[in-house]
Amino acid sequence: MSRKDNKIQYYLDEDYLFLTLKLLDYPKMERGEFTFDEIKAENYKRAAVSKIFYDIANFRNQGLLKIENFKLNNSDYATTKTLILAMVKFPKHKLSLTLNKIINNNFNFYDLEIVSSYKCNDQVFNLIDFDIKISRESKQIITDALQKYLKLFADEEIESPKKNYLRIEFQKENIKKKIDEISRKTGHSLVLKSSDFNNEHRFLESILLLERERFLIIKNISSEKNREDLFNYLINCESREKRYSHPPFYVIKKDMGFLKFSKNGKAIKIGKTDSQHFRLLKLLLKPFRKKNGINYVFEKIETKRIKKYPESDLDDQMRKLEYVVKELQKKKRLGGLLKITLDKEMETIWIDYTK
Repeated sequence: MSRKDNKIQYYLDEDYLFLTLKLLDYPKMERGEFTFDEIKAENYKRAAVSKIFYDIANFRNQGLLKIENFKLNNSDYATTKTLILAMVKFPKHKLSLTLNKIINNNFNFYDLEIVSSYKCNDQVFNLIDFDIKISRESKQIITDALQKYLKLFADEEIESPKKNYLRIEFQKENIKKKIDEISRKTGHSLVLKSSDFNNEHRFLESILLLERERFLIIKNISSEKNREDLFNYLINCESREKRYSHPPFYVIKKDMGFLKFSKNGKAIKIGKTDSQHFRLLKLLLKPFRKKNGINYVFEKIETKRIKKYPESDLDDQMRKLEYVVKELQKKKRLGGLLKITLDKEMETIWIDYTK
């Protein structure tokens, strides 16, 4: 993924880049085990299943992942019959001997490499499955290479022998305009589609670059098949600019309190309006980011249970407020976007966006 000496750096194949991100479990980077069935079930723009295997095999041959537990998913009778006929026709042929091992569920990686060297191999790869394991160390190596590639992309040092792409700045500006258009309706959370942009854009690279520049936060990367039988890359993300441009607010429906980040956004259930944690949130949101005195806040959210301790000192108030804050943060009630700070030294408490 990086330039060496004066060697020309070409754009990565889009499906290969998408596959790489899926194997990394980007952006969570948590999963280290997949099945080939899972990976090939994604909607790739052009790549056939044999090409997906070829790319995975290259990762394996570089020592970046392991492939094991090979098996035949013998559910497609017509395809299996075709394989058998091929064996009968050429019983001693290298491919026929390999297919025989596959049909008998007794094959390995090297058998699949043999299959990949022949035409019409997609029908075989559609029938087989195996486990893919990738370590944290390997993920880091791939991520480092990806970051080097993005730097070349940002510096416009990548070439294409077939297409003329827009200047990187124009690509980013077009994506920012689309983000602004969508976020007017949905708030800071939105879904971008590769079909939103013409073929003069490098969709995945541009989004990854905007994330690196802290313009947005990628939440998930997926793919879909649309009505025209074309394939889309989908990126669920959050606009940092939109997230921080308006303060969050609360709404009350009957006797329940909710947190919202935009007018049309999702209402996050906080709890009953007379609960301590909703009282605390309500107080901290009006006005947003204001530092409130701990003693003042403690009095405002107190209940009968707290009133049993009218002589509470600062330490006692801090302990009780810490409990209420912990309760407020349960079950992702703050959407993972807000944090509450208790400053004992300054005797203040306030709420703000996470950084």
